[in-house]
Amino acid sequence: YAVSSAMNAMQQEPGVAAMQPQRVEELLFRKFYISYVDSVRREDVNFSRKGGYKMRVKYEVRENLIANLDFVAKFEKTVSLDGR
Repeated sequence: YAVSSAMNAMQQEPGVAAMQPQRVEELLFRKFYISYVDSVRREDVNFSRKGGYKMRVKYEVRENLIANLDFVAKFEKTVSLDGR
């Protein structure tokens, strides 16, 4: 939920469409830090200009549940950063 909220907040950030991807990433990770999100790495965030300015976060968390049994959580979300 915190990752999705941070991404939606970036979508509403004033002037985000004119920012460089590095600046957007920096602001996003500040929001992650405030929300105690530690499972997303910088490699998990991608930017593209195909079909408009978009930011995608895709990552997987794998944790031990019991003995040799793990649980896996996958997350993928893309938001448009075109200033609309």
